[in-house]
Amino acid sequence: MSSAGVASFKDIACVMIDNFALGLTHGLLMLIAFLLLKRPDLDREEPVEPSHPQKRPPRKGRPRA
Repeated sequence: MSSAGVASFKDIACVMIDNFALGLTHGLLMLIAFLLLKRPDLDREEPVEPSHPQKRPPRKGRPRA
């Protein structure tokens, strides 16, 4: 601000750019969240089969206590 208490064009332009950048990024984040939550595969739960068997081969060496 200048000494008379009136904002200069440079001050107003910086505030407008800051508000525009904040509004744009928040708007894009809201759009992405909306599109992710709207996906149809979020409502389905399909069983997952393990890619490897659960049983491990016996360990070699001395048995532990």
